[in-house]
Amino acid sequence: MFTGSRSSLSHDFRLITKKKRKKRLRNWTGEENTVDCYLSLPLSPLIRIRRAVFLVVVVVVEGLGVQVAASYSTCVRPMAAPECGSTPWLVSLMDTHYVDPVPFCSGTLISNRWVITSASCVSSYKDKYDNIKVVLGEYDLTVNEGWERTRCVNYIALHPDYDYYSHHADVALVRLSLYILYSQRIGTLELPPWWQKETNDPQDAFTSGGQLYTIAGWGRIGESGELSPVIRVAQVPLLSHEDCMEVYPEFANTIICAGNLTHGGLDSCQGDMGGALARDGYIRGVSSFSVGCGRPGYPGVYTDVTQMMDWICSLTNLLALWSLDRIPACQ
Repeated sequence: MFTGSRSSLSHDFRLITKKKRKKRLRNWTGEENTVDCYLSLPLSPLIRIRRAVFLVVVVVVEGLGVQVAASYSTCVRPMAAPECGSTPWLVSLMDTHYVDPVPFCSGTLISNRWVITSASCVSSYKDKYDNIKVVLGEYDLTVNEGWERTRCVNYIALHPDYDYYSHHADVALVRLSLYILYSQRIGTLELPPWWQKETNDPQDAFTSGGQLYTIAGWGRIGESGELSPVIRVAQVPLLSHEDCMEVYPEFANTIICAGNLTHGGLDSCQGDMGGALARDGYIRGVSSFSVGCGRPGYPGVYTDVTQMMDWICSLTNLLALWSLDRIPACQ
């Protein structure tokens, strides 16, 4: 399809030592915007209270920052790129091993605390939370527009049935270490309604085969193309379960396929994995893999979110400390 990230961006790929990385993350007032990275550390009650007060102040300041950004920020939109803010649920996952964090996958904001992505994107970060951060409200990776908000991660859960080789149950949940405020550029994509998971049929009213779905990301612009610095969006048709299984018979029924089976063309590509297959404000699939990018006869493969609802809701409800933590579709 398009998929882009930042190919034209110059990066210093020198690895940051563990000592330097910790020093950087502890710089609460620095440009890294990682004030919430150490909420999960064992702290004394007094320090916890002080940090809680500090984080309340941070949230208030962020809210004011959104208002300021709205008053002066302008969006320079390249041709063929979507309108700024048209995909507020899309987040960029960044690897912080490097001097300049490098985007490697996408994700979808499904609540003010949870991001859903593919397990294949984050499996290597499961026990290394300080090596990953989430950037929300992003549009152009080369420009700081004032809308961007950065969050560290304090928990990553892979689906218990996830298999690296078969991509079975290729889905993961990432918990932000601080709540995020919604804005014109930051918002959620709803999980499918509970009744949808009962049908397990792409031909129902919610997901009829052939209907167009939205994919978005910073992935490669074509199979051999460069990564895009700005978000790109495409519309792809959902295939019937039969057509999907005909192309990928070795995979279980936890996947769905989308794309032009005959001519290829638009598809998710490297850098887009973990992003959503969306329609009418709902997430239907999580980008898992593709054979090349947009090749005829090989549609993109997405994990079927409707088949993951029991796990998503049981996990997020179990870890919810307040009613605010519960995902609306899981209540």
